[in-house]
Amino acid sequence: MLSGRDIAGNMRTSIISFEVIEEVHEAELVVISGRIVDSDGNPVGGARIESGTGKGAISDSGGYFFIEMERGIVTLTITRKGYKDVYINIDARYDGNESLDDIVMEKEREEDNDSALVELFRSNTYCQVCCGALIIVPIFLMLLGLLARSRSRSRKRREYEE
Repeated sequence: MLSGRDIAGNMRTSIISFEVIEEVHEAELVVISGRIVDSDGNPVGGARIESGTGKGAISDSGGYFFIEMERGIVTLTITRKGYKDVYINIDARYDGNESLDDIVMEKEREEDNDSALVELFRSNTYCQVCCGALIIVPIFLMLLGLLARSRSRSRKRREYEE
């Protein structure tokens, strides 16, 4: 009920009724599951699985994971230190959960430390000088400090003896 005055100043009372229609759309969710393995078929635990929707999961020690997300077309990004990233496009618009085949992650190429060091010295002579200086300068400064300390002590002894 609303009461008020009209333009002429007369008191008016009106009854207004309205109905609130609430329509709730619950997001339809789908569960995507799978297993992550390396190129030898061994499970990859601790891999991070993320969708563009902000949802994520981490594979267990057996390489298994599941991730719950809204239906739609998504790209899963799978990452793990020491492995190349994997991207999978999934069409999860239809009824039912999605179970993926084994997802194979390739190991990143590990360089032999010795060969990488040799290549560094071959390609950049300046780096050789810098690396050597990094070792020599602290030793030189340490020796200067010892020398100054030694002179300071001998001066104090002379003053004490006099």
